[in-house]
Order: sequence, then C-alpha cells, then structure tokens
Amino acid sequence: MLSTFDDAYLETRRVLEGLSEPKAPYKALTAWIAEQSGGANVLNAVYEMTASRPCLTVVMERDSDVAGFAGGEPGTRAVHAQIASRLREILAEQRNERVVTENILVIVSAFAPTNRIEANHKVPPEAISDFQNKLADRSIWLIKPNFEYLRVFFNAESDVAVSERSGFREQIAKQYQAVIAPYDDFGYVRETPIELVFDSRERFDRVYKGNWFGYDRDNP
Repeated sequence: MLSTFDDAYLETRRVLEGLSEPKAPYKALTAWIAEQSGGANVLNAVYEMTASRPCLTVVMERDSDVAGFAGGEPGTRAVHAQIASRLREILAEQRNERVVTENILVIVSAFAPTNRIEANHKVPPEAISDFQNKLADRSIWLIKPNFEYLRVFFNAESDVAVSERSGFREQIAKQYQAVIAPYDDFGYVRETPIELVFDSRERFDRVYKGNWFGYDRDNP
C-alpha cells in the first residue's frame, strides 16, 4: 500500500490536481495500460531510482482496479514482466537511454485507500474536539483518527455495549462524514466512509496500562 509520503502517491496527487504532468515515457505507458484488460482506471506511473535498483510504481485508482488489472497488490510476476517489457519498448521508441530498467522493481498499487488515510489525518485536533463536544455524550472518553479508522473510546465497556444497541454508533458515523468532508479532496471518503472502531478507556487502562505503543501494535 502506498504511504502518504511516497513519491508515487504525492506525484499522482499533483497530476490529479493539474499541477504536474507525467513525463513522456510514463504517459505512454499509462496509455498502454489503459488499453489492457482491467487497466482503464490507471492514474499514473512513477519511476524512481532507489539505493539498490530502479522502481516503477503503477498507480491505479482503487483496490478493485489493482485486482482487476494485476490480480491484487503488488501485482503478479507476469503483469510486472509485461509492464517492464512495454516500458523498455517505449524507451527504445523514444530513443531514451537515460532511464535504467535493468532489474527494475514493478509495483501496482492504488491511490484511493491512501487518499482516504490522508483525509482522515488532515482533520485537525480542534475539529475532532469540537465534534466530540457536539456529540454531547459523557460516556465518550476520546475520539482519535488512526489511518483508515476513527477510534471511539467510551469510558466503560458497558458503554460500548450500549452504543451497539442504541443507534449511537450510526449517529457518530454520519456526523463524522460532515467533519471530514472539507478534507476529502477527491471524494473517496464520501464513496467509502472511514470505518469506526469502538473501545473503552476501561479496557485500555486494564490491558495496556495507558500505553499507546502497545495499543497501536494490537489494534486498528
């Protein structure tokens, strides 16, 4: 999965925003991929030279597009070989001898899941605090975005159980959609809402002794 700091993600974001355009070889490569079975929703192809070998990341729009084109992330060896072969043909056609393709690593990944994480992390702490205050429920101890999840901690385990029966969880999910909307630049959170996970301060203190490192290691 792409991280929000990966060059492939950041460059694809700039392309979608109209701030950048793929270089000629990769523009031609994405045009070829778009013509292949399952490849219609390719967004970009980003090349970089790592410390050990060249790397080409093909960025599809969604996980379903990666599955349809490459059999799932990071793609099959057969798909990798086809992409690398076509890139070499394009470089030869364009008489480009600068791009190194020997032992190239090819990865096929999706943009939308990482963009959803970015949107979730861009919600400022004060907006989360205001959201919690507006819920006006004293049973809630803490609300905390975490990657593609929103953690909702109640004070007691009994509060967690009550929330499951009362419809309060649905209310939280609906209202968080409004909170995150200004940061959902491409509409992927609107399409697939952030998943809420529910826990309690009681369990956090009992099991993890208030230690976030241990909690983060074991929980979404």
